[in-house]
Amino acid sequence: MLKALAAAVQQHDPDILLAWDVRRASLGYALERAAVLGMRPPLVRLLGRMPDSDDGDARARRDPWGEQHGSMDLAQR
Repeated sequence: MLKALAAAVQQHDPDILLAWDVRRASLGYALERAAVLGMRPPLVRLLGRMPDSDDGDARARRDPWGEQHGSMDLAQR
């Protein structure tokens, strides 16, 4: 079912995903469940548009500009 979710998102290629209680109940749960099941590639990678990294883990590289200028805002109650 998780791979079907990823395939549907890739097929429709939406600019944004909206859902109710995203962090706890819907997408957040799906991402956590996929991680527990050891899904490869990770569901978060399949849902995104970032190209695959050929030089290992992209998180290992530092991004000084992004550390100073990047932000993520979550609208919630």
